[in-house]
Amino acid sequence: MEAGAHVWISDAEGDDAWLLAEVLKRTEEELKLQEVDKPGNVFTRPRLTQSTSSDDAPVELKYEGVELANTPLSDADREEGRDDDLITLPHLHEPAILHAVSDRFLSREDLHVDRTCAYCCESFSASSTLH
Repeated sequence: MEAGAHVWISDAEGDDAWLLAEVLKRTEEELKLQEVDKPGNVFTRPRLTQSTSSDDAPVELKYEGVELANTPLSDADREEGRDDDLITLPHLHEPAILHAVSDRFLSREDLHVDRTCAYCCESFSASSTLH
Protein backbone atom coordinates (compact mmCIF):
# COMPACT_ATOMS: atom_id res chain seq x y z
CA MET A 1 0.00 0.00 0.00
CA GLU A 2 2.10 2.84 -1.32
CA ALA A 3 1.46 6.57 -1.63
CA GLY A 4 -1.17 7.21 -4.30
CA ALA A 5 -3.02 3.92 -3.75
CA HIS A 6 -6.78 4.12 -3.28
CA VAL A 7 -8.29 2.46 -0.23
CA TRP A 8 -11.60 2.29 1.60
CA ILE A 9 -11.61 3.61 5.16
CA SER A 10 -14.36 2.95 7.69
CA ASP A 11 -16.27 6.03 8.79
CA ALA A 12 -18.09 5.49 12.08
CA GLU A 13 -18.87 9.19 12.53
CA GLY A 14 -20.31 10.16 9.12
CA ASP A 15 -23.28 9.16 6.99
CA ASP A 16 -21.29 6.72 4.88
CA ALA A 17 -19.96 3.45 6.23
CA TRP A 18 -16.87 3.60 3.99
CA LEU A 19 -15.04 6.51 2.35
CA LEU A 20 -12.76 6.28 -0.68
CA ALA A 21 -9.36 7.71 0.23
CA GLU A 22 -5.89 8.05 -1.23
CA VAL A 23 -2.78 7.05 0.69
CA LEU A 24 -0.57 10.10 1.23
CA LYS A 25 2.11 8.47 3.36
CA ARG A 26 2.75 5.09 4.99
CA THR A 27 4.94 4.53 8.01
CA GLU A 28 5.45 1.54 10.28
CA GLU A 29 3.04 3.10 12.80
CA GLU A 30 0.26 4.62 10.68
CA LEU A 31 -1.22 5.58 7.33
CA LYS A 32 -1.91 9.19 6.38
CA LEU A 33 -4.92 9.37 4.04
CA GLN A 34 -7.00 11.97 2.26
CA GLU A 35 -10.60 11.54 1.18
CA VAL A 36 -10.89 11.42 -2.62
CA ASP A 37 -14.15 13.42 -2.84
CA LYS A 38 -13.07 15.98 -0.22
CA PRO A 39 -9.28 16.49 -0.44
CA GLY A 40 -9.33 18.71 2.66
CA ASN A 41 -10.31 15.73 4.84
CA VAL A 42 -7.09 14.12 6.02
CA PHE A 43 -7.10 11.05 8.28
CA THR A 44 -4.56 8.87 10.01
CA ARG A 45 -5.10 5.20 10.78
CA PRO A 46 -2.92 3.25 13.21
CA ARG A 47 -1.28 -0.02 12.29
CA LEU A 48 -2.89 -3.10 13.79
CA THR A 49 -0.77 -5.50 15.80
CA GLN A 50 1.25 -7.55 13.36
CA SER A 51 0.78 -11.28 13.64
CA THR A 52 3.81 -13.49 13.16
CA SER A 53 4.09 -16.15 10.52
CA SER A 54 5.24 -19.61 11.56
CA ASP A 55 7.13 -20.17 8.30
CA ASP A 56 9.00 -16.83 8.32
CA ALA A 57 6.98 -15.60 5.36
CA PRO A 58 6.54 -11.83 5.11
CA VAL A 59 3.37 -10.65 6.83
CA GLU A 60 1.34 -7.86 5.22
CA LEU A 61 0.90 -4.74 7.34
CA LYS A 62 -2.74 -4.06 8.20
CA TYR A 63 -4.15 -0.74 9.31
CA GLU A 64 -7.29 -0.15 11.37
CA GLY A 65 -10.42 0.24 9.23
CA VAL A 66 -8.55 0.21 5.90
CA GLU A 67 -9.22 -2.05 2.90
CA LEU A 68 -7.65 -1.86 -0.58
CA ALA A 69 -9.93 -0.44 -3.29
CA ASN A 70 -10.45 -2.12 -6.65
CA THR A 71 -9.47 -0.16 -9.74
CA PRO A 72 -12.47 1.25 -11.61
CA LEU A 73 -13.68 -0.82 -14.55
CA SER A 74 -13.16 0.58 -18.02
CA ASP A 75 -16.05 1.12 -20.43
CA ALA A 76 -14.82 -1.92 -22.41
CA ASP A 77 -14.95 -4.07 -19.26
CA ARG A 78 -18.50 -2.87 -18.58
CA GLU A 79 -19.55 -3.66 -22.16
CA GLU A 80 -18.18 -7.19 -21.72
CA GLY A 81 -20.35 -7.54 -18.61
CA ARG A 82 -17.49 -7.77 -16.12
CA ASP A 83 -19.43 -5.50 -13.77
CA ASP A 84 -22.08 -8.23 -13.45
CA ASP A 85 -19.74 -10.68 -11.74
CA LEU A 86 -18.54 -9.63 -8.29
CA ILE A 87 -16.34 -12.71 -8.03
CA THR A 88 -13.95 -11.13 -10.58
CA LEU A 89 -13.08 -8.34 -8.11
CA PRO A 90 -9.46 -8.67 -6.97
CA HIS A 91 -10.42 -7.39 -3.51
CA LEU A 92 -13.64 -8.99 -2.30
CA HIS A 93 -14.55 -7.43 1.05
CA GLU A 94 -17.42 -5.41 2.49
CA PRO A 95 -16.61 -1.97 1.01
CA ALA A 96 -15.77 -3.46 -2.41
CA ILE A 97 -19.05 -5.35 -2.58
CA LEU A 98 -21.10 -2.37 -1.36
CA HIS A 99 -19.44 -0.06 -3.87
CA ALA A 100 -19.87 -2.48 -6.77
CA VAL A 101 -23.56 -3.01 -6.03
CA SER A 102 -24.15 0.72 -5.50
CA ASP A 103 -22.30 1.55 -8.72
CA ARG A 104 -24.36 -1.01 -10.61
CA PHE A 105 -27.67 0.39 -9.38
CA LEU A 106 -26.72 4.04 -9.92
CA SER A 107 -25.03 3.78 -13.32
CA ARG A 108 -27.22 1.44 -15.34
CA GLU A 109 -30.67 2.58 -16.34
CA ASP A 110 -31.48 -0.60 -18.28
CA LEU A 111 -30.78 -2.87 -15.33
CA HIS A 112 -33.51 -5.25 -14.27
CA VAL A 113 -33.88 -5.60 -10.52
CA ASP A 114 -34.41 -9.38 -10.73
CA ARG A 115 -31.08 -9.85 -12.53
CA THR A 116 -29.19 -7.65 -10.06
CA CYS A 117 -30.68 -9.42 -7.06
CA ALA A 118 -29.73 -12.80 -8.51
CA TYR A 119 -26.11 -11.74 -9.03
CA CYS A 120 -25.93 -10.04 -5.63
CA CYS A 121 -27.35 -13.06 -3.82
CA GLU A 122 -24.92 -15.42 -5.56
CA SER A 123 -21.97 -13.17 -4.72
CA PHE A 124 -23.00 -12.63 -1.09
CA SER A 125 -23.48 -16.37 -0.68
CA ALA A 126 -20.05 -17.00 -2.14
CA SER A 127 -18.37 -14.34 0.00
CA SER A 128 -20.05 -15.51 3.20
CA THR A 129 -18.52 -18.95 2.78
CA LEU A 130 -15.05 -17.37 2.67
CA HIS A 131 -15.22 -16.22 6.30
